[in-house]
Amino acid sequence: MTRPATSAIPDCRSTPNVLGGKANHGPNIYSPDYKDIAPRVAFAYTLGSSGKTVVNGGAGIVYDRTVINAINFLQDQISYLFFNQQISQFGSGAGAAASLAADTRVGANLAYSATLNPAPIAVTTPYTPYIDGSGTPYGLAAGETSFVISPTLRDPYSITMNFGIQQELPGHMVMKLNYAGRLGRRLIADADASQVIDVPDYTGKSNQSMAGAFAGLTKQLRAQAPVTAEPWFENVLAPGSGAAIGSAFGLPIYNNTDLVAYFAGQYALRGDISDSIYVLNYYSYFYGLNYFPANVGIPSQFGTNAYLTNMGNSNYNGMLLTLDKNLSGGLRYEFNYTWSHSIDNTSVSANANSLFTNSNFICDVLHPRACRGSSDFDVRQEITSNFQYDLPFGRGRAFAGNAPRWADEAIGGWGFSGLPSYRTGLAQSAYSDAYLASFDNADPAIFTGNRADLRAKVNKNTSSKTVYMFAGGLAGSQKVLSEFRGPIGIEYGNRNILRSPGAFNFDAGLGKTFPILEDKLNLKFRADAFNVLNHPAFGGGALNIVTNASAFGQIGGTSNSARVAQFSLRLEF
Repeated sequence: MTRPATSAIPDCRSTPNVLGGKANHGPNIYSPDYKDIAPRVAFAYTLGSSGKTVVNGGAGIVYDRTVINAINFLQDQISYLFFNQQISQFGSGAGAAASLAADTRVGANLAYSATLNPAPIAVTTPYTPYIDGSGTPYGLAAGETSFVISPTLRDPYSITMNFGIQQELPGHMVMKLNYAGRLGRRLIADADASQVIDVPDYTGKSNQSMAGAFAGLTKQLRAQAPVTAEPWFENVLAPGSGAAIGSAFGLPIYNNTDLVAYFAGQYALRGDISDSIYVLNYYSYFYGLNYFPANVGIPSQFGTNAYLTNMGNSNYNGMLLTLDKNLSGGLRYEFNYTWSHSIDNTSVSANANSLFTNSNFICDVLHPRACRGSSDFDVRQEITSNFQYDLPFGRGRAFAGNAPRWADEAIGGWGFSGLPSYRTGLAQSAYSDAYLASFDNADPAIFTGNRADLRAKVNKNTSSKTVYMFAGGLAGSQKVLSEFRGPIGIEYGNRNILRSPGAFNFDAGLGKTFPILEDKLNLKFRADAFNVLNHPAFGGGALNIVTNASAFGQIGGTSNSARVAQFSLRLEF
């Protein structure tokens, strides 16, 4: 997806912070939501007179109240205006008690003094962060960040839907076939209020936009061609500054486009506009070169101005099939098959969004669906099952039913159980080390090839013992690598277009009861094994097309443990 340029002239106003809450006669940190109406409806109906077929369904709205926990957690982490870097070191290197007792700032019985020295930093409101004495914003140049809560934040909710049929089958079996849907709306998601905004050539000297200029430069650098002037750089950056800086410092910089190529370097080559603008601002402000105008591309007050929003959105649709066999003939089992698809624009939980990690942002505040794709946790198909089978040997069983007690002690009373499961792979993205809307949020790489090449097929290179996730080993992985590229201009890649290998697991158990005194005293033996077949569940491969591209597609480990067995004896009375 490529985002069009805006037509706005950069806004040079800065954002002040004020004290909130009733005690400060300020606004609330967020607005309570008094309209959380959650209707629900459901039905069940028996078809026919046999009573063996039942249809059921339902729908409802469910609100996620964990948003309050997320907000409180965020407030606990960030001190906002009250962060105090003043340090008051009490005591000295002598013995602890004597040292503190001799310190004039410590009162009797080692109590804190009424007046701490140094005093906390005074807070004045409104407080405008990252503005220097001359009124120039510098937060972008310094890479400063902020994290706040949208004042219009509302409770997230989901629309839940289900419809199914239940049928009794011969052989003590029940079949259930259900559709389940969940549509997540107003979900908690981080966004960057200081994201990249594509700015036109507001001097009126050309029709090129900022993204167009970066796209042209990126193409030239990737082609390893001589850099030619891009009009936007020449007109919007201080005219002639590139040639002047090159002459003053003896650098191979002859125009403003050369200047961008020199300072942005690898960032411009990768199509990383956010970091390119950050680096250009850094040199412009801290080296006094003053060639980059304020608030162009990214607002200059913050590097990242993250805030908690309701921009998250998700859809889940699934078909669930269950076969449930009641105990008969010594056998009981349950078989479950799920075919589903989960789609969203960010896959982070409410609490994880409030961790102040500056990652997993909405790709683009202006276009929240820009990185919409399969959820990070999406599994298209999954089979889970469990069974319990009493082996047909020994007294009262089909074989050796009249065996003497000594023989029954050896072969009778054994039971076997298991938990087999299988799932298809998890969704994954390939990355190009490019950051677009926010320089804290990676942009997925752009796929230009055949989707059939992306199918996971685990294989091993016998000589190097390297495991690959694509058919053809090293050659196949490098082919897939060649089908990805970094962004050109403001261009969003295909999120979660890849799949990790599927996973199979089988846990099993074997048990027997040894009667000692009829029903009064029994000895129970069990042998259980987890991952009894010692089958590896491979994790996803290395999928960065820039950093260590030679390892693209290599699988570095497994997501499960090796076989583990345990044995137990229990005396019951």
